[in-house]
Amino acid sequence: MTFGKASRRLGTVAAVGLLLLSMSPASAGAAEQSYHLTGKVSLIQGTAQAKLAGLGVTKGAAVSIDWTVELTTPPYFDNVGTHTKEYHGAITAMKIQIGTWAAQGADPNAFNTVPVNKIDIFHGPFMPPEDNLDMWRSSVDTADPNTGLGLVTGNDPNGSQIIIHLFAPMGSGSADNVLGDQDPTQYPESNGAVSGVGGAVAFAIPGITGPPPPDPTASCRSAQIASAAALCQGTLKCLAVRAKQTPAQIAKNPGSLQTCEDKASAKFATAFDKATAAAAKKGLSCGTTEPAATFISNFDTAVDAVIAVVDTIHPPAPLFVSPWYTAAGAMCAAAVKAESKDVKKPSPATLAQLRAAARAKATTLANKAIAKAESKGVNFDPAPDVTALVDSIDALIDDIVTELNGP
Repeated sequence: MTFGKASRRLGTVAAVGLLLLSMSPASAGAAEQSYHLTGKVSLIQGTAQAKLAGLGVTKGAAVSIDWTVELTTPPYFDNVGTHTKEYHGAITAMKIQIGTWAAQGADPNAFNTVPVNKIDIFHGPFMPPEDNLDMWRSSVDTADPNTGLGLVTGNDPNGSQIIIHLFAPMGSGSADNVLGDQDPTQYPESNGAVSGVGGAVAFAIPGITGPPPPDPTASCRSAQIASAAALCQGTLKCLAVRAKQTPAQIAKNPGSLQTCEDKASAKFATAFDKATAAAAKKGLSCGTTEPAATFISNFDTAVDAVIAVVDTIHPPAPLFVSPWYTAAGAMCAAAVKAESKDVKKPSPATLAQLRAAARAKATTLANKAIAKAESKGVNFDPAPDVTALVDSIDALIDDIVTELNGP
């Protein structure tokens, strides 16, 4: 995995119930997280039993449970007294698969109804500190070939639902009642069902009994991503210094930018190699096997996208351009450090919040720089594109994290 094309530089770098942490990149867009659990059918009721059996829905059959949550969904209410938060509309996808039969969340636009889409999270402060994660989603399922209606749901999302009840009697399911801080694999006593006019299919979800096995790459990935935060800030700081220099100063020392960037790269390479060696000494691995030089070359190319945005500023007022690079460096460092911490202690909600905060701060600083330049008589044409600048840094951050996390 690489950032892109050639460098701009002239010189120089299994357990049941496994959780899928397939979070989409947290740049400027949505913060979704997908989960996967497995279970076994425990009960089948209703008129659809015979046809369901023909599709592989029998007692003891394997169940695949998948759902996706929009982590930025605000609580519908937060009941401090009962330590419960309820979220409406947070489930963006849900599917139960057994054999060739499947039930999934109903399309809210396909029915004259307001489908159920609700998550309740209870994090108990009592002894024992039990946790509950409950989900309800209106559903449709595989159709009866004779009627075209769902075997269980009858295509009636008003009375047909997928229900998932995850229960941890001794806690450990979550650290709080925030959407992104749940670990479904840590709810050891759990179950679910699909119910409707044609009956019900219930299933047990056996959670794992201990914490998930440690990620052998986490320590190295965290350290290397942290070192990339310093590289990013250092490189953009070099560009900020160069932006303030006069043509005479640049002519006097034309290699000053390269020297500054090489210093930042050398510092990164030392930290990168140190993390690789530390992992190897413990018999562990890193997210990438590429050398520091390859990463630096790809990083240089990715930085070009930020430079290209700054180069659109007209006129290129030095006292304005320099603060933009400084703001870009601060945003990159803050967000990449947050990504580094998230590797060891994942919290999608916290990460999304920190990324958003870094973006907001960079936006504020960039706008202040524009206002200051205009107050000194600078007339920009066209107006500097703050959003494009911040988007380019977000993309740079995502590239850094993707490359160091590895395939």
